[in-house]
Amino acid sequence: MTVFRRVQEDVARAGGHVIPLDLTFRAHEELVQETNRLLAPILGEEERPERPYEVPFAPLRAHRAKPRKSIAAPFVEFLLGLGPGALEGRCAAADGLAARLIKLHEQEAVAWEDVALLFRASTAFPVYEDALEQAGIPFVTVAGRGFYDRPEVRDLLNALAAIADPTDDLALVGLLRSPAVGLSDGALYSLRYPPLDVAPRDAHAPCQIWAMLHHPTLPEIAPPGELSRALQGRDLVEELHDMVGRSPVAALLKRLLDRTHYRAALQTAEGGSRARRNVDKLLADAHTSRLVSVREFVEYVRVLRDVGARESEAPTEAGSAVQLMTVHKAKGLEFPVVVIADAAHRGHWGAAGILLDEQLGVTVDLRDDNGRRPALYRLAALRDAERDEAENRRLLYVAATRAKEKLLVSGHTKILKGGRLSLRGWLKLLGQAAGLEDAAVAGTPVDAQSLPLGESVGCILYPWREREEKGQEDKKTRRQGGRKTGRRDLVAPLVEPSSVPVKDARETGPPTRVWRVVPTAKRPEGPAWVVGDLVHTALRHWRFPDWPGLEGFLRPHALQAGLTDPEEIRRTIAQAGRLLARFQAHPLYTELNQVERHHELPYAIEVNGAPKNGIVDLLCRLEGKWAVVEFKTDELKARADLEAHIRKEKYGEQVREYVAAVARLTGERPRALLVFLNVGGKVEAVELDITSKRCKIQLLNFDS
Repeated sequence: MTVFRRVQEDVARAGGHVIPLDLTFRAHEELVQETNRLLAPILGEEERPERPYEVPFAPLRAHRAKPRKSIAAPFVEFLLGLGPGALEGRCAAADGLAARLIKLHEQEAVAWEDVALLFRASTAFPVYEDALEQAGIPFVTVAGRGFYDRPEVRDLLNALAAIADPTDDLALVGLLRSPAVGLSDGALYSLRYPPLDVAPRDAHAPCQIWAMLHHPTLPEIAPPGELSRALQGRDLVEELHDMVGRSPVAALLKRLLDRTHYRAALQTAEGGSRARRNVDKLLADAHTSRLVSVREFVEYVRVLRDVGARESEAPTEAGSAVQLMTVHKAKGLEFPVVVIADAAHRGHWGAAGILLDEQLGVTVDLRDDNGRRPALYRLAALRDAERDEAENRRLLYVAATRAKEKLLVSGHTKILKGGRLSLRGWLKLLGQAAGLEDAAVAGTPVDAQSLPLGESVGCILYPWREREEKGQEDKKTRRQGGRKTGRRDLVAPLVEPSSVPVKDARETGPPTRVWRVVPTAKRPEGPAWVVGDLVHTALRHWRFPDWPGLEGFLRPHALQAGLTDPEEIRRTIAQAGRLLARFQAHPLYTELNQVERHHELPYAIEVNGAPKNGIVDLLCRLEGKWAVVEFKTDELKARADLEAHIRKEKYGEQVREYVAAVARLTGERPRALLVFLNVGGKVEAVELDITSKRCKIQLLNFDS
């Protein structure tokens, strides 16, 4: 700011024009007048040459005379939470704000997306997120790179890296230590440095954890009670490693979530709902990327993190949502309704050990034997604090001037002797200007109570109430910073794994369900694998668009797949219907419709001493012989692309296993057909000859 003001003075001295940018096209006249009245005493209107970092307040002029038709006065409101302590006061303020937003939504047609909560610091995000979630208000936390740095997201990215390369010790530790497996730090240390008499090694060299998980003395290495978790983690990595490079990253991630019950484990932690939404968002991002290579997906995420992409955490639902962000991220933005949230936050001021001052030079905090600081350093620290305070007030100006229609100030307070309110931080600065410091409260409110401040400014006091879903134990845990007391173990398990038995994987293709798919396009359509899942569901029941009620039949399956947006569901079902209608018009449908058919036929066989299981789409009798028919919804541009695509996706190997299973079960080697429903807008069928080592592909011609 000092440099900017000097440049401005240089321009003026050189005969240039200094044009005040005081006309705002953002807010309406009444809101501008009120914010001018509040901000003028905060920023000061006098020029102080000795403090070039302070900018005198310049009142704004409004270009727009009237507010939006549905918006009613007052246009500035203080929403204050009362509580015996800061935590209870913050909770009361957040709950009161949620209640007020619901009224604005219902009475003044304020859409959720019209509202932005601006914070001085992100530490108060969770309190307001919990209040919005309990009130059923959708929200999204704009946290910049914070999304990819969230613990639950890091856990899953570590897990993917470990599954792709189990010899990556750092990634494997991240997976084993996460709630997905839950090994303790003590167990991990034992795997890294096993006893020399149990696993001979170089006394100074750590062991590779993946090798130790396969060591014959693992039962002696793992601490008592943690062997089953170690084995569970090892088997999980081995199973999912087979999917790497063969299935999309989204399918791999979904299988990981299903096998570990990771979302259920997150529920046991504070902020579990927020963490689950972030897991859903990462899954949706994986679907959107359409990447198969884990390495490419992890690199993609790393690049996003490194370049600082503005990536937000997940909203509670698709569509309109309240936004939460810091004031710094709101610079240059505007919102119909702005909430200065946690306005009583005071910040953490303190001078650094070394200060650089333009006039005083470099000063160091070198204390004498009595702990006294040098006078020069104290003077530099005072000047530094003044600069910080000036920046703090300018940041408040930024927050207050983001509003287009209405400005809400949410903060916590408590009633002092004589009925006066305790004010801190930005709440104190704004409260002094609004007359809140002189207001008196009679008694202690038991319900929401209005406090008269004049016609132009509103104020509502919200007393603290215990949130219904939070018990006394949770409350005590929150006061202790999220740590529960009473544990005796020096190294405790992170989260007890779920006792739900793990089921065998059905197949390595796309999963049958995701938790939520969040649409981002204006005309959304579900991921291609969801369309394929709906097509296979219809084929399994042999139902087509001419069957009454197909849309109603597929809708529950779309919901189960994780789609939530009504338009997205409708368009996804319509796309599945087009593929089904295309197949129904094909001569192969007529032939299959008249023969013996067995849909979704499961099998379990042993190959080279290892169990193999899967599901065949369709087993039928064609021309007196069994035939395996596999349907594919992969989108291809032309018939000429089929052979390369089949080899790339290794469909020949997949069908070879199906043929071997049917041959073993029926005593007859069946034909093998792949039916592609989306090749240049047509249906194409190929027959595979899997008798040779390199599968032969023959395109079938139905034109005649």
